[in-house]
Amino acid sequence: SPVEAPMTPSPTPALFNASRMLYIWLTDYIFNSGGFVYHTSGVLQYTITPDMIPPGFPIKLNTLHFKHLFPQFYNKYPEMGIELELNTTRPPLICIVPTGARGRGDDAKPQRF
Repeated sequence: SPVEAPMTPSPTPALFNASRMLYIWLTDYIFNSGGFVYHTSGVLQYTITPDMIPPGFPIKLNTLHFKHLFPQFYNKYPEMGIELELNTTRPPLICIVPTGARGRGDDAKPQRF
């Protein structure tokens, strides 16, 4: 069933001098509601498997390459393939300001990019 995005669109600026035929405003609502939809629908989940890594890449997705980080894991599963699960824990957030755009980092403080 449809779910409303938990944010409210910001007002667009009023035109006092409409000298152009077309004006386009991009607000953070567009990006944030899209991020909410993608997160909620599960589109922002991705699995990387060993066969997806290019042959010349220096790191292989197997327990041998992560032996020094996780020795017990290597001892239990020697030279076995590893899959990486990537997903969002919350919807991405972007804030558009006159000087640029900022995104939410892991510490929930806006990060400028």
